[in-house]
Amino acid sequence: LMKEIVLEKNQRFLGRTVSVLVDTFIAKEDGLGWCEGNSEHMKRVRCVGTENMVGMIVPVTVSKAQEWMLYGTAIK
Repeated sequence: LMKEIVLEKNQRFLGRTVSVLVDTFIAKEDGLGWCEGNSEHMKRVRCVGTENMVGMIVPVTVSKAQEWMLYGTAIK
């Protein structure tokens, strides 16, 4: 039941742009990888980015919502 409620709440962020304080970088290849951080709503957000984004507040447009993670595209 809890997963269903959290997913429903996270789906409200679809299409919205949130500010994310990037605190983690997970390298993939060619200097790109996954950047993760918390939004101003304390939601965990992941987007493609570079290591130099760690410590920055980045606007991210949310395109996918799961129970414990939002996924999106960083806006430059």
